[in-house]
Amino acid sequence: MSTSETITLSPLQRKNLKSHAHHLDPVVMIGNEGLTVAVLKAIDEQLAAHELIKIRVFSDDREQRTELHASICAELGAAPVQHIGKLLVVWRPGKSSTRIDPDTPYLPDAPVAKKPGTQSAPHTPKKLAAAGKTAAKKTVKRKSVTEDTENTLARRIRQATEQSRKRTTRRGARRSR
Repeated sequence: MSTSETITLSPLQRKNLKSHAHHLDPVVMIGNEGLTVAVLKAIDEQLAAHELIKIRVFSDDREQRTELHASICAELGAAPVQHIGKLLVVWRPGKSSTRIDPDTPYLPDAPVAKKPGTQSAPHTPKKLAAAGKTAAKKTVKRKSVTEDTENTLARRIRQATEQSRKRTTRRGARRSR
């Protein structure tokens, strides 16, 4: 265990580390006996391995949890990132330069964007895939643009005339004599 001063973080660094810690699960649990030498050693090992860790405290006393957070950071030379409920988030820079940088926000691995104009493979049903076959490609006969627009216009005109007929018969005003 290294005994050194607590690291101070700027609000932006703290925000970035919180985003890094969001998906983490607690790796160390502090029980009824509190902060023992064994617990401190476990926290030190986890900080050396992961840099940023969550710690679960089973105490119901909020002030005691705040004191635990401060004493852990002071004893191990770490920075207090967050204390929310019974979870404590602690960060200590590692020896490797490829680890968590508090100045950069957490960005999960984004899906790779497809190149424009490329198509993905068509869906293959499970039974065909198990047999090593692929689905037959269906060809769709497309109407020409002008033919499609003429059909749409004709359908809209028919619908409009039917609606106007329904309106006039409901009112009963326009009857031929």
